[in-house]
Amino acid sequence: MGRDAGLTALALTDHDCLDGIAAFTAAAAGFEPVPGVEVSARHRQADVHVLGLFVDPDDAELRHRLGGLQTARRERSRIMVDRLRAIGIPLTLDLVGKHAGQGAVGRPHLALALVELGAADSVDDAFRRYLRPRTPGYVPRAGPSPAEAVAWIHEAGGAAVLAHPGLLRERTWVDAFAEAGLDGIEVWHPKHDEAARTFWMTAARRLDLVPSGGSDYHGAAVGDARVGQEPVPLESLERLRERCR
Repeated sequence: MGRDAGLTALALTDHDCLDGIAAFTAAAAGFEPVPGVEVSARHRQADVHVLGLFVDPDDAELRHRLGGLQTARRERSRIMVDRLRAIGIPLTLDLVGKHAGQGAVGRPHLALALVELGAADSVDDAFRRYLRPRTPGYVPRAGPSPAEAVAWIHEAGGAAVLAHPGLLRERTWVDAFAEAGLDGIEVWHPKHDEAARTFWMTAARRLDLVPSGGSDYHGAAVGDARVGQEPVPLESLERLRERCR
């Protein structure tokens, strides 16, 4: 997929999970595979996603910490399934697990299961009706603070990048995250329009952060992006690699 898109490098950053990196690296051909993870952090009752690029996938402490997040994810999913069943949707953990495969279970997998059951027309529709705050199936998620997530990534030898800052509740939070040791910030993202890209590029320069980005591809079944649709300069990758040193 990365080769077909003409990419020089491609990062795998599953949510709170490193399990796919070995197979990803072994299968990579025609591009550099970058080991990564997307740590699900929390700040003022809101989700904040911190990417770890070039992390050591065999780092025992990082794996232990992510294991705790995966356990919390499974419990959250169980409660969400129970809530949706209570309103008459015949959702099961087995069906959700089918869509999650070997990865960490999350709301996109519940959304895919809801679409399969005919309870939603699309993944976006499932989120809008059932899986966002103030909807019947939503359950708040526990997680580390952004500063803790940055520390986890650095201790595993990686560079910490704030994912899709345009989706944050408050733009001003980024200054505090930068002070916590961020290395980079996503400028190029499918949900950033031209004005957002300009704003976050300016913020990157002001805060001495490496401008980064990506497709945020979640698979063909979700269909919300294409691999390679957000070209990122190779210079950004090299600058992030240097931050790891």
